[in-house]
Amino acid sequence: MFFYTSLESALFASEPVRFALTHRLGGVSKGAFSTLNLGYHVGDAAHDVAQNHALIAHRFYNCFNVQSIEAPIVHYCNQIHSTHSLILEDAFASQNISGASVCLGEADGIITHTPHKLALIMVADCNSILLYDRIHRALALIHAGRKGVFGNILQATLEHLHTHFATRAQDILMYVGASIRACCYEVGKEIQNEALALFGRDVLQRNRLDLIMCLTMQARALGIMDNHIEISPHCSCCEPLLYSYRKERITGRFGLLAMIES
Repeated sequence: MFFYTSLESALFASEPVRFALTHRLGGVSKGAFSTLNLGYHVGDAAHDVAQNHALIAHRFYNCFNVQSIEAPIVHYCNQIHSTHSLILEDAFASQNISGASVCLGEADGIITHTPHKLALIMVADCNSILLYDRIHRALALIHAGRKGVFGNILQATLEHLHTHFATRAQDILMYVGASIRACCYEVGKEIQNEALALFGRDVLQRNRLDLIMCLTMQARALGIMDNHIEISPHCSCCEPLLYSYRKERITGRFGLLAMIES
């Protein structure tokens, strides 16, 4: 069910923030979505997705021995390839809660500072990113596809964190989950030209785009230190345990879950 967790991370294991990257096995979805699809928007049966959300929430609580009097709820967004993030506590207050998960609205980032609030970003080649402010104990989960990276959602989210929690880049720890890598990400001339204008020639290997290099350049420019960044070595298009839209088109979504400890 979990492809990687913060328990395995030299950077995050001792921090009061927990995260888990899911894979595609251990759920109840069927057919092309087999089996742990987390996306309601891909054509899967809604009751199967809801059950998968409940499964990952309880597995997360068990994995990290979370002690809470409240039942686990997964907080997610209707992701729209924007640079917009929302504050979980503000968005949650306006929702009617039923079941194991709740959609907070349209956004591509979720920010929270409240312990035991479980947030989820869903991907199938895009980058799932965790930013953790170790001083103010606030986190942001980000969905960053090519549009989000080119729009610099990293900067927009860090500015949002700074506005609400006085977050500084030098206090940020950053994790980037498995995503499509330059080995598999072929792009057309229009996107190549846009990449050249934004980042320079190093992010292109002929017609293949390196979004990880783009993100690394942006993180450095913002002041996030290299030794505060962990990047998964896995390409979602190459790894059979992960969903890949580029490879499969009709497919599910895996995700990055994160929570601040009490």
